[in-house]
Amino acid sequence: MSACARWPRIRTADDPEAYVRRMIANAHISWWRRVIRRESPVAEVRSDQPTVDPDSAETQAVWELCATLPRRQRAAVVLRFYEGLTYAEIGRILDCGEATVRSQVHRALAALRARLESEGDGDA
Repeated sequence: MSACARWPRIRTADDPEAYVRRMIANAHISWWRRVIRRESPVAEVRSDQPTVDPDSAETQAVWELCATLPRRQRAAVVLRFYEGLTYAEIGRILDCGEATVRSQVHRALAALRARLESEGDGDA
């Protein structure tokens, strides 16, 4: 273990036992993170996203609705639903926390839903 190699420095610490316990905990956390980040091979790669015709009137209407959103909300929605990124990946791209991204997407969807409902009421 690395504690043996560093013992001369560790024994001069205020609480060597606590220091070694922290080393063990950190080593376990590092191991756990490596295991979690491993990719698992699959037999077949499939896309659950439906194919969309970029020239259809419906697609154009969706893009026009998205254009009414504030910039960060629009970016979060496009990255989440158009690019299929996770909230954590979007947070890294937008330089904010995962919770902030979730909040932005939630607010954007609520605004889009409200706008669609108000347009639906106007057509009746």
